[in-house]
Amino acid sequence: MIDIQAAVLGSTIPFLAAIASGPFITSVRVHLPSNARRSKEELLRFANNTPPNTRLRLQFIRWAPWLVTRDMFFADFRRLPKSKIRLSNLEIVPEDKKEAIEKLGWQGRVLSKYFNRYWANMTNMGRDRSSAPGVWDGMWKQIPYAGEVVKTLGKGERKPAVMQNRASSAQQLSPPPRLAARPLKR
Repeated sequence: MIDIQAAVLGSTIPFLAAIASGPFITSVRVHLPSNARRSKEELLRFANNTPPNTRLRLQFIRWAPWLVTRDMFFADFRRLPKSKIRLSNLEIVPEDKKEAIEKLGWQGRVLSKYFNRYWANMTNMGRDRSSAPGVWDGMWKQIPYAGEVVKTLGKGERKPAVMQNRASSAQQLSPPPRLAARPLKR
């Protein structure tokens, strides 16, 4: 009888771990402006100075066996510090949904932690099989950690946190990209 109980309990552990973990990001597609498509140098320059209004399409998989696709803006991304307990390293908090999450109180925070946290595998960047290696790595370095809002530069100047690892505006050669006229699919 104890063997049956142990087998039933043991079989639930992988399922609970799959539900508790953040979704695993399988691919990131960047909506590039036309000037970033001209050459790899322009693409890498864009990746190292990504504007906050850049749209990204994430494909991820949770515990269900099918891919889910979501469009989001680069400014909504936040990195999470390393943790032995948490199974996610990326948080997405859209600006338009922050107030709704706060209105729900603790339930909103729990739901946000479950639905807005992801795992992006940054350990195997040596095996980057993308069409332009190094692009996601350059963008990853610009994503601020959760809780960082602004960075003080000096003399009272402030920039958004997503701009913290960008090159100076004098080094930018390309104009900022324009958003497409199509509405986002959600």
